[in-house]
Amino acid sequence: MLVKVLRTAALAAIVLLPPAAVAAPRHTFVIAHVSAKHGWQNMRLRLGGRGILRFKARGTWVFNPSQPPVSGDGAANLSTAGRADYTFSGSAGREGQLIGRIGDAAPFVAGADGMHKVRPNEIGRLKLMINDDYSGAVGKGLTDNRGHLRVHIGYERR
Repeated sequence: MLVKVLRTAALAAIVLLPPAAVAAPRHTFVIAHVSAKHGWQNMRLRLGGRGILRFKARGTWVFNPSQPPVSGDGAANLSTAGRADYTFSGSAGREGQLIGRIGDAAPFVAGADGMHKVRPNEIGRLKLMINDDYSGAVGKGLTDNRGHLRVHIGYERR
């Protein structure tokens, strides 16, 4: 009788575990098409906590019809560093570059073959877009863009 009660209790403990006790997958992969004509585009990846994001973007897109098409690394000769009218104006910023953000956190460079260390305060859905004059304050913004990138996104939870 005691053995039967212990087996029943063990089974009940397994069945009654809350959903949070089930570990989330350690590695997640998503493939997305990111359009040059749209602002922040939600990816099918919701993040919270530490981890590593890896990006492999293929294809080209146009951020300005007077410039040649570029990869996810953008135009090497057109820095956006310190140019507040661009979505990403950090020191590594380039026009036409693939950039990302998690939730409402600060944007970061994803690039054609980039990596981003997810910080604990970066919580929410991953969003990607082209680094351009989003508001149209300098040029035509996103309205004169064309093309898309096919992006392979890998996430390793740490």
